[in-house]
Amino acid sequence: NDSKLDQAITKFADKYQTLGKSIAGVRAGSQKANIKAGGMYGWSVDKKKLAKAIKTGFNKENQSINLKNYVSGTGYGTNGVGKTYVAINLKTLLEYVYVNGKLKEDIPVMSGTITGGNKTPQGAYYILYKQRHATLRGLNDDGTKYASPVSYWMPITWTGVGMHDSPWQPAFVYGNPQYRGQYHSHGCLNNPPSLVPKVWKYTHVN
Repeated sequence: NDSKLDQAITKFADKYQTLGKSIAGVRAGSQKANIKAGGMYGWSVDKKKLAKAIKTGFNKENQSINLKNYVSGTGYGTNGVGKTYVAINLKTLLEYVYVNGKLKEDIPVMSGTITGGNKTPQGAYYILYKQRHATLRGLNDDGTKYASPVSYWMPITWTGVGMHDSPWQPAFVYGNPQYRGQYHSHGCLNNPPSLVPKVWKYTHVN
């Protein structure tokens, strides 16, 4: 019964896949917090492909299926985000770098706005690639173009949000939410130029 098989796979997938779901218990300094649902990190079941595999082998006496062959996304087999990650608290503008469960760095940052067109997206993301000496391009609020050279670029969305150094920001804005109204980014996580090499050192693609 194709309909019942599809229903069973959908129920199974909804229970186990992680893409788009909130993630519990991520440490950010002295706090543990839940990451809001959303973002690109996580994996999902290819339900059509899995259904086809089940039906193809249905008449066999025994059938073993490795789910790894029927999923897409990043982080399959990982409980939450694992033990190596960067957690950024947008309320306090503090960035925490963990490696194998140990806090390696805590760095003050500046973000985009909380709402509006320059909003920093919330959720779980992964580093798409790492690039030295990139030029970030886009539009300012007044419609003029900007081209900002950076030494370290770690994008987390295909629309241009990522972690990078920001030599144009005054030093006093990092880690100070009261200045975000005037000195916010276009959505990126701005790191102090002297500290961003530490983030680069401990992070990796995916």
